[in-house]
Amino acid sequence: MKGFRYPDAVLAGQRVKQGKIVVEGPLSVWDTVLRAYKLGDGEIESIRLFQESRGGVDYLVIDDNLAYIVSDRMGLRKIFFLDLILELVKRSRLDGDTAREMIEEVRPRYSEGFIEHSLEILEIREEGKHANPKDKGQ
Repeated sequence: MKGFRYPDAVLAGQRVKQGKIVVEGPLSVWDTVLRAYKLGDGEIESIRLFQESRGGVDYLVIDDNLAYIVSDRMGLRKIFFLDLILELVKRSRLDGDTAREMIEEVRPRYSEGFIEHSLEILEIREEGKHANPKDKGQ
């Protein structure tokens, strides 16, 4: 560690390399608030990452109900995973069959209402794509 002017900096640098000191990123002003909600580390990290993106992503994808409410209170653009699947279909980035498979695959993680509602929305969107515009007036 040649070139360090301060002996304590050399010692700190050695301890970082040895893993005795862990260097963490700067704390968000929201960290104390998020911890007070007793959110899990994954939810806190997701919210921090979304905030750091500074608008570089469309949504914070979150499925934890409390984290969803907290992110709403913070004014963050958030979306449940099932709604992300539906949004990708809407944007023609995912086909209906694949979306249906994905929804069925995550079925055990959600209450029946979320699954059935998502499948109904998917069905309506698919019907809308295949509807004949001439039939709308009838």
